[in-house]
Amino acid sequence: MNRLYNDGEYRWSLFIGCGIFCGLRVSDTRLLTWRQLLGGDSFTLIEKKTKKRRTITINKQFQKHIKDCHAALGIINDNEHCFLSRKHTIYSIQRINKKLKIFKERYSIESADNFTSHSLRKTFSYRIWSQASKQGKGDLSLILLQNMLGHDSCATTRRYIGLRDTEIADAYSLLQF
Repeated sequence: MNRLYNDGEYRWSLFIGCGIFCGLRVSDTRLLTWRQLLGGDSFTLIEKKTKKRRTITINKQFQKHIKDCHAALGIINDNEHCFLSRKHTIYSIQRINKKLKIFKERYSIESADNFTSHSLRKTFSYRIWSQASKQGKGDLSLILLQNMLGHDSCATTRRYIGLRDTEIADAYSLLQF
């Protein structure tokens, strides 16, 4: 996100930020407007896939990044969608995923084999769980993530963020030589 910003890729920096700080599906992220992101500490939307109402709280540091991108792009109309192409059309999901593959290669992103827009939502989820686990609140965060992501069970959320794979890998490190 920061490297994209430093390279003048302000919209893409913001897109990555929205993915990893808001945890929205790409179908919702691509439709965000500047007014939603700049209108306060949170915004509410109706998710396209589930038709459920969801309120997103915007991290204070990310709020600054949003304002920086807004200023760098010289946005005049805050009712405008944030993720517009040069032709002034909203980026398609296919275009977004193609750009993400380009950024994966350009910035040597090794951590994701299949880096797509959905990877950002998973990153958001894993980061929340990881930070909560460091504070001894991993189980509580799974329940919260289950609700935030709209999953039917914590088991689904565990699979979604790849906890089983992480736990198996960690088990090997328990062995002493």
